[in-house]
Amino acid sequence: MDSSLHSLNIRLADNPGGNEISVTLTGATSADLRLRIDTLMDAFAARP
Repeated sequence: MDSSLHSLNIRLADNPGGNEISVTLTGATSADLRLRIDTLMDAFAARP
């Protein structure tokens, strides 16, 4: 088991009066984690 600690920072910003949400993610050092995050973001961005 990997006992090292990692930090993932997520910031959300709402656009008052709009339908957009800005998302900023930092700290994803693993290529696998970055791919999963990108896939999730693409899935939510495609919503009508």
